[in-house]
Amino acid sequence: MTLTGPGGVGKSRLMVEAARRLEAGFADGVRFVELAAVSAADLVAPGIAAGLGLSTSAGRLAADLESFLRSRRVLLALDSFEQVIGAAPLLAGLLAAAPGLVVLVTSRAVLRLSGEHEFPVPPLPVPPAGAAADPAGLLGFASVGLFAERAHAAAPGVRADRRQRGGGGGETRRRWRRSAAGWTGCRWPSSWPRPGSGCCRRRPCWSGWASGSAC
Repeated sequence: MTLTGPGGVGKSRLMVEAARRLEAGFADGVRFVELAAVSAADLVAPGIAAGLGLSTSAGRLAADLESFLRSRRVLLALDSFEQVIGAAPLLAGLLAAAPGLVVLVTSRAVLRLSGEHEFPVPPLPVPPAGAAADPAGLLGFASVGLFAERAHAAAPGVRADRRQRGGGGGETRRRWRRSAAGWTGCRWPSSWPRPGSGCCRRRPCWSGWASGSAC
């Protein structure tokens, strides 16, 4: 399954939530590989091996990955695949070799693999340009509510009320709409191994596995 859409639309957040809900159906768990900092297709296989906790040699990467996955029931979540699209044949080989493997990908473009299912991710709804300036009304939009939640988490003094918005009028609303539309914050389930901090909102990371409940 490939979740497609432009940057900042919420693909990563949707992938995390989908994987969390599907986790119980995979006896060998969910494994996440962040590819935002991977610049070459030939580095994807080492990244997947690291995500699986698999030690292997450079000359046997693909074969060892296939052997490791062949008898396992795993959900492999790969984030930001568009810049390493040349590694798509690697995924095709792994899927052919491992019947219990399911791959969930976020990408700005489809991978064009046999059996691939594309799910275009729409942006969260934002207030129309002429929307009333009432904070309660604005918070009824999912994008604004998510933005306000994340802003408050980062700075507890931030509130979505008239005092905080100030007198900027239309310009203030435009800033809220731009910020809210591009926000892709996500919470990481505590039971998963995950990459180091930075998996939220356009902050690429690929620094191995660490424990934690939120990013």
